[in-house]
Amino acid sequence: MGFSELTALTSETWGVSRRNARCVVTEAHKDWLESFNDEDISQRDLLFQCLGRQERTARKAEESAKLLRNRCR
Repeated sequence: MGFSELTALTSETWGVSRRNARCVVTEAHKDWLESFNDEDISQRDLLFQCLGRQERTARKAEESAKLLRNRCR
């Protein structure tokens, strides 16, 4: 998911303007980058956590797509 997609999702989910959503996404991204570069956090562990979350999200999306295809038949 890209920056503009996150902005659109945040705007729709929270019911705020895209401008406000863009500010929120930008600040969250800055915080994430700062955390990622923090010496106290193992970058390897953080990377594996991110990859694990991405894998779970992809699996859920695939299952949802299968359900939608089955319903449309």
